[in-house]
Amino acid sequence: MIMPYLVNRFVLCSEAYSRFTAPNCLDASFLDVVSGFFRVCNGDQIRLAPARVCRLCTIFRCFGVRIGQAKRCIHPLLIATDLLCSTKPGLITSIHADLFLVCILSKCYSAVKDLLKDDVIYCIDPGLAPLTATDILLYFYYGGLLLTGRRQYKQASEFFLMAVTLPTGVTNSIMVAALKKLILVSFIHGGEQMKLPKQTSQPVMKALKSECGPYTELVNLAVSSKHTEAGSEISNFVNNKVDVWRADGNYGLIKLIVSGVSQRKILALSRLYYTLELPRLAHLIGFESTKATELKLMRMAETEAIHPSLSHREVGGMVEFNDNDYCYSSSLTMDRLHELTTTCMELATSLTELDHSISCSKAYLSRSELTKNISSGISPAFNSQLWSDDFGGDELMTAPL
Repeated sequence: MIMPYLVNRFVLCSEAYSRFTAPNCLDASFLDVVSGFFRVCNGDQIRLAPARVCRLCTIFRCFGVRIGQAKRCIHPLLIATDLLCSTKPGLITSIHADLFLVCILSKCYSAVKDLLKDDVIYCIDPGLAPLTATDILLYFYYGGLLLTGRRQYKQASEFFLMAVTLPTGVTNSIMVAALKKLILVSFIHGGEQMKLPKQTSQPVMKALKSECGPYTELVNLAVSSKHTEAGSEISNFVNNKVDVWRADGNYGLIKLIVSGVSQRKILALSRLYYTLELPRLAHLIGFESTKATELKLMRMAETEAIHPSLSHREVGGMVEFNDNDYCYSSSLTMDRLHELTTTCMELATSLTELDHSISCSKAYLSRSELTKNISSGISPAFNSQLWSDDFGGDELMTAPL
């Protein structure tokens, strides 16, 4: 039985929806109406009309962004996402893209950290949440931006890679933008040039050469920077193409790469020397002063990249590179190992269930038979079952991504 106040709120929400879709009719009370509706609505009733809920959330996000109150949209969209995905964890909906966008605009990168875990098996089910290919691309692209904002570069590169390697016949602006950020984030994380996997579509490979030339050239310069002179060469290259970086919104990542060149040199020197004079270290990494070198060492020590000890007893100062003296037999380490082991066991169970569902899928078996017949030289026209209306239907769409 539907409670009267719930019906009233849904009616008010529908009226606000109608006013918003009408031209030049904006009402700030729309945010309050939708927010109140999602706070008191019933999850079972919401899941009966997923298309209308997703459309309402998109209108809600557009309205909040238009009036400059994107931050107010975060909590209601989180509630809507939990309601739709409560029966199937890992479900991708169009609401995720709306939620991620308002988090990016509000710079609330940690608001959806629970939705961006690295042990989730993603799935698509049009019956539970209708969405388009653009929604899937935006899910991984916006998710990568949020993870980049949280400095989780490894997981961010995985999200950008998912957006780039999705099957496609043509490229679009989302994939090109994800490809540029993938090149930068992968280098920031690993210090090496990014290599696309074999399953990457041919249009994306062409876009890598035609659209990402300055980015690949910058990474090549950074990878080959083994001498002090290379640092100035990279700086000059970056300064000559500032307009390109700013137009793509990647200037912040570019500056991280430039600063990362000196960081990689310090890491290499820490493995080669036990003690080193600060003036000589500044010369080797291309810094103009020892004060800038000390500041860089302190920042690297904060992230536990190195464990230096500074001394000013000698003229100019001295740095000593120490080993990590962390005790891995502590209770915190054991708890972390237990957590990782539990996560791996849950992931293995999910993969087993996924493998079983795909093996029993009618669409998968039909496709396997079609591939076998084509490889054997048998014309597909003789097998009418392979060309029935059931082939490639909803089962293909519900397969996990």
